[in-house]
Amino acid sequence: MEFRVNGVLLLAVLMLGCFCSVSASEFVKVPSSVNCTVGQDCILNCSFNVTAGGGWDDKSNMFCRKTETNCDVHGYQGNSGWLSGQHPRYVNRTSLFHAELLQRGDASLLLRRVTEKDAGKYHCDVYAPKQSGWGLIELVLVPAEPTTPPVPAEPAAPAVLEGQHHWFIVVPVVLCVIAGLCVGLKLAVCCWKPNNALTASYSLT
Repeated sequence: MEFRVNGVLLLAVLMLGCFCSVSASEFVKVPSSVNCTVGQDCILNCSFNVTAGGGWDDKSNMFCRKTETNCDVHGYQGNSGWLSGQHPRYVNRTSLFHAELLQRGDASLLLRRVTEKDAGKYHCDVYAPKQSGWGLIELVLVPAEPTTPPVPAEPAAPAVLEGQHHWFIVVPVVLCVIAGLCVGLKLAVCCWKPNNALTASYSLT
């Protein structure tokens, strides 16, 4: 009888242990990576099962820390930020994306003005009344889209009315002919006057 009771207790403990481990592994959810652009703001998504965790109260807290350097990026406890241990490189650059959504299980972090040193893996740790867990997300830098200067527009050609485009050819030709006639007439007059004077002199002699 004692053996049977002990066996039942052992089985119950094993089942409870399996349940807890599964719940803990599914308590915090994060994407494996997020693409961010240098100089732009970026969101490190992190969510947790608020029902399994027993909600969010004044003693609940979340932490985000850089894995490679183990430095604190952001902290939040209850309903206010907990930034006493925040690394100087992240000062005035972090905040919860929507603090009011913690009650719904959203612990995403907003990282402003991303730099090259921000690349790497981040821990999102959540401590709720009934459960705690963490997730690992990698911040991957992507190049900014190239900005090409606008190409200046070519000046628009003057509009030509249909049926009148031949005037743009005829008028210059006519003007050139008139100018040529004027020059030729002037030369003829100049040459004619000396000949008349010479003829008059011969007549006098």
